[in-house]
Amino acid sequence: MREETRSIIYMALDLLDSIQSSSSNITSDAFIKINNDVYDNVKKELFDLVLGSNTGKINNENFMDEREELIGVLPLFLIDKEKFPSNNDIIKLAENSLNIFGLSKRKRSRNELIGIIVTEVAKKKDSELDLFLKAWKKFTQSDSNNIEKNKIKFKNIDEKSENFVDTWLEFFHVHKGRF
Repeated sequence: MREETRSIIYMALDLLDSIQSSSSNITSDAFIKINNDVYDNVKKELFDLVLGSNTGKINNENFMDEREELIGVLPLFLIDKEKFPSNNDIIKLAENSLNIFGLSKRKRSRNELIGIIVTEVAKKKDSELDLFLKAWKKFTQSDSNNIEKNKIKFKNIDEKSENFVDTWLEFFHVHKGRF
């Protein structure tokens, strides 16, 4: 943890102590009322952050947020017929970057494929999704032109990279060793 962050946490702790001590001496119609149980929990969490004993829990919660975000966003990408013109493109993404196999054994509707993929993503272990999440986040960064830049960047590698799926798979293949 950076020293500046640690200083800010200590300032927050000092502010909490000041507010708590001034509100405990005042009657029930005080301007600020402090729930002592919440105060104690927040104070403990801040101390845990400074001491580093809570970092594993925070990282796991962030990963779950990323997984939930992926589960929410993935169907929106997969139903886009410009990015995924055919069911084969959806299957290609699932097999080559999510390691979800067996989708092409029988003919399925687009919606059924998307549902199976989202369900399989929800069942995967954290370690199985880590690489995909890191690459996907980098590929779809907040810069809306990032995907187009990636298309241009990887187009010269292989002329068949004409659609979103091929561009993503090329990006994933090139970057998966870096994560």
